[in-house]
Amino acid sequence: MKNTTAFLRALLQLALLAALVLGMVVLFRAVSRGPQISPEARPSQSLPAYPPPEDNPTNPPSSPPGQETPVPDWTEAPEPTEPPTPTLPPFPTPLPTPVVTPIPLAKPPIIPAVVGKTQQPFWIIYWQDNEVWRINDQGKDKQLLLDTYKSLGQWLTGHPMWGSDCCWVGRRVEVSPDGLQLVLVVVDKNKLAYKGEPFKFSIFVFDIQSGDLRLISEGYQPVWSPEGKRIAFLNEGALWIADLESGQQTKIAEGDPSNPNQSVAQMAWSPDGKMIAYLITEPMGVNPELFVIDAQSQSPPRLILPESFYPITGISWSPDGQQLLYLSPEGEMRGPNRADHLWMINEKNGQRNQLTQDMTISSWKWSPDGKWLAINATRHYERPGYLDNIWIMSAQMDQVFRVTSAPPEDLGVSWSPDGTRLIFLQEEVGLVTISLETGEVTPVGIDTGLNFSVGGTK
Repeated sequence: MKNTTAFLRALLQLALLAALVLGMVVLFRAVSRGPQISPEARPSQSLPAYPPPEDNPTNPPSSPPGQETPVPDWTEAPEPTEPPTPTLPPFPTPLPTPVVTPIPLAKPPIIPAVVGKTQQPFWIIYWQDNEVWRINDQGKDKQLLLDTYKSLGQWLTGHPMWGSDCCWVGRRVEVSPDGLQLVLVVVDKNKLAYKGEPFKFSIFVFDIQSGDLRLISEGYQPVWSPEGKRIAFLNEGALWIADLESGQQTKIAEGDPSNPNQSVAQMAWSPDGKMIAYLITEPMGVNPELFVIDAQSQSPPRLILPESFYPITGISWSPDGQQLLYLSPEGEMRGPNRADHLWMINEKNGQRNQLTQDMTISSWKWSPDGKWLAINATRHYERPGYLDNIWIMSAQMDQVFRVTSAPPEDLGVSWSPDGTRLIFLQEEVGLVTISLETGEVTPVGIDTGLNFSVGGTK
């Protein structure tokens, strides 16, 4: 009996195991086959990948009773992701522009020493094209002195290579100290017929009273000696002196013969006419050196300022003959850009002093009595832009007065021969004079640009 019971129990367990295995097989087949969808129910390849707009995805159409709802075999595309907005780098906050209190106009009399002095009429020499003219300080008595092309067949203001840095482009007319003679620089060609065609500058002296015109030499950049009997000039990179009475010409200085790039660039007579200060530079004013030489004994030159990294321009002597003034961007500055400062150097020991820091200087002229300096300059940060005004500085450099206030801009200042007035070019007006006693500005009535020079008294 016991054996029968055990047999039945084993048979039952075997049947249950077989049923379990059969159920698992059926379930596996059902899962692997998936739902059976008829070809008619499959979506066409030409249909859109998204349901039609009229179908409500929240309430899809139901299948007929007894049929399973077909499951689509596509997946809706996700919404496109917007590209990120580009981020610009932050802009630096601009530094505030410094503000300085403008120096007011000086109240007349600007120079007390001129009070009560009678203004002496004087001549103004100016040049246009090939013509040299003379007019008085009131804009009257206009006279044509010379036409260089008609008299010499040469050009006065022309240049065969405008825009190049190959050649000298300085002033073409300088008035003698007594106002009776002019030294002229003319050129034999106004245009070049071919590249590399030679041309030359020549120096002539013109006697205003007699009309005599005589050739001095080939050369350029002539400078009258203080007594008016000699002319220093440059030719082929060397410094020469022409004696007008004897006609003798002497070369007194040149660059280092071992350095063919060196040449004399600028020069200035001492007030007593015994010395000449001059610059030796390489092309474009590079590596300037300042020398002084005795114009009479022709002793070896003395080096006053060794080779400088900064350019130097506009050398001139102080009235006492002890100092030299020049412009250079070297030194302390109080401005937005590198500016030309006025420097003074002792002729004997080379000691230097920087005279200006908050101005950009363009030119200056000593007064006839040597006590004042008339300056063309703009003061930094006073107003937008760089506009030159006229200033006056004492010879001791301890007083500065403002004579004009731009706009309009004022350029090219000079003194009247008696020292009572200044003459300069005023923008959109032309040449004007200003009284240093009353401050009155008087137009001369001509616009010559910077091609003018003060002549002698009338």
